[in-house]
Amino acid sequence: MELEIPVQDAFTFRPGQLQATPVFAIADFAAVAAAGTTLKPDWVNATIDANLKLIAPAQGVALRAKGRVIDAGKLLTICAADVYAVAEDGSETLCATLLGTARNIDMNPRPQ
Repeated sequence: MELEIPVQDAFTFRPGQLQATPVFAIADFAAVAAAGTTLKPDWVNATIDANLKLIAPAQGVALRAKGRVIDAGKLLTICAADVYAVAEDGSETLCATLLGTARNIDMNPRPQ
């Protein structure tokens, strides 16, 4: 799962440098969306735990997050994402990495 958002001044705390919240948001969404690709029909998921490590300043024209599944289980899926700051020339700098856990939820449970 790959996502990209533009860097906007409203989310920066220094000119062109994003605060941690949008970095976490795109990382979480990419990781948990990747986990969602493993779900059966009528199942959804939600983040129950995530740990973000900021590695470098998130500055550039965009953020690009690349999510992946580490281990898909029936009720829990371990997922991860790397977030890159994208420069005007398209080059990427790793600025954060996230390890998360998604809870898989059956929207049509069988009666017991």
